[in-house]
Amino acid sequence: MYVIRDKNAKSILHISDADYAKNLKPEEVYDEFDPNTMEMGKTKAEKVPDWFDIDEQGEIAPLTKEAFRALRDQRGVVFAEPAKGPIE
Repeated sequence: MYVIRDKNAKSILHISDADYAKNLKPEEVYDEFDPNTMEMGKTKAEKVPDWFDIDEQGEIAPLTKEAFRALRDQRGVVFAEPAKGPIE
């Protein structure tokens, strides 16, 4: 599974259930990908965690709600809260 999100707000822009093993490039996951404003994460999990960060290898790293908020405060950026309901 791949996730494209806004670098600043950390809001999810696109989710793809493409096979993790394909090791896709961001433009292959989301044709409107802009490396200046977006970032891509990938995970072997079947569901994207509500609270996560993307590590230096591009892996989605689950976080607790408290850890997510601490990271948000540490970086001094506004992170989006998880969406309520299914993401289409």
